[in-house]
Amino acid sequence: MVKKNKIDPMDYIRYGKLLKVNNFQTPFGFYTIRIVEYEGYVYFHKMRGGEVLEVIKVGKSMMHREEK
Repeated sequence: MVKKNKIDPMDYIRYGKLLKVNNFQTPFGFYTIRIVEYEGYVYFHKMRGGEVLEVIKVGKSMMHREEK
């Protein structure tokens, strides 16, 4: 049996490219929403009060070449 390596949700933040971040306060706590590019994919990352609530792979990233 081959065991898959599970990625720590914080690895997306540590090693990925942050595309968008939004912080806001609600009656339920302080939320942080991030869109992160990591290893060729884009992820939705949601935290409340420093605790990871949700990490969802939303699709492949689109590679854009930089113009010189």
